[in-house]
Amino acid sequence: MKCPLCEGNGVLPDITTDTYQKIINDLNAKAGTKYKASSAKTRKLIKTRMAEGFSINDFLYVHTVKVREWLNDPHWNKYLRPETLYSPKFESYRNQQIAIKTKVSY
Repeated sequence: MKCPLCEGNGVLPDITTDTYQKIINDLNAKAGTKYKASSAKTRKLIKTRMAEGFSINDFLYVHTVKVREWLNDPHWNKYLRPETLYSPKFESYRNQQIAIKTKVSY
């Protein structure tokens, strides 16, 4: 099977500053945070997840899922940060379904 990121040559493409910026801008917009795309630790986490085959869209999806779940929860809100979201648990966050709030009438 051909690697979708390295196009079968075993060399991962460079992740551009624009890639980091898009990911962090989306997190900041959805979570109301002010993280910097230039942070070495954040870049390392993003690069690690992308080396595992995740795309920008995967990061955007995780932001959507976890912000909906944690933003208004005083306990969990503090975990809307790159250190938590882009951890080795990223794959399980990516596979989580988006919660849809429905009104129940009796």
